[in-house]
Amino acid sequence: MQTKIIEYLPVAVSELKPVYDEAGEIVDAEWITANSLTENFILPNGGSLLGLCLGEFSGRIHWLRVLTAVISAFSTNASQKITVVDSRRTMEVTITPTDETCVLCIQDVSVSDNARDSSAQNLSHLKTACDHSAQGIVLSNHKGEILYANKAFSDLLGYTS
Repeated sequence: MQTKIIEYLPVAVSELKPVYDEAGEIVDAEWITANSLTENFILPNGGSLLGLCLGEFSGRIHWLRVLTAVISAFSTNASQKITVVDSRRTMEVTITPTDETCVLCIQDVSVSDNARDSSAQNLSHLKTACDHSAQGIVLSNHKGEILYANKAFSDLLGYTS
């Protein structure tokens, strides 16, 4: 993978090669390429991942799960996708095997989760306001089918459910 190209990607991307034990079994994975987003994501205090192994981070449970998924991707030659959560964030990790390496993409979805939760709360507030409004409120689709009507609208038409 060309290091210069991955610097332009908006996600944390790195490439790992397998590490074998004496019996020829894959036991770890070593970083051979990593963009700056990956290095800042994993090593927020600075440093380089190149030459480090995933197993060095296995003291943190989410990295042990990533290592397990990477070994599985190497062994089965099938992509793996996992979600890991630590005390600060939720991460989606995609592992894609290539001929001799795996590409690891890490995306922090915490912001998405927070935005979704905030939107759900706002929707709940809006529904409560509509449900209790003294004004009749109706929502319909482009075919004129009623998707929502509050009690005031039902009372105005004399409709009971």
